[in-house]
Amino acid sequence: MLPGGALRVGAGMGVRAVVALIERVFLVMLVRAVVACVQLVAVVVEVLSRAGRRLAVVARV
Repeated sequence: MLPGGALRVGAGMGVRAVVALIERVFLVMLVRAVVACVQLVAVVVEVLSRAGRRLAVVARV
């Protein structure tokens, strides 16, 4: 450990292990972002679907 709690690369972990850890964290963040986007699209589709049904009812009257 360095002052301030910083880790020195190579202190117990290889460079490849650090790179693999960073890649894994990035991949998890990417998957979470994709899931959030899919959920957002689902909400928008649901809202538009409900609005479309209301417009159809109004148009029939």
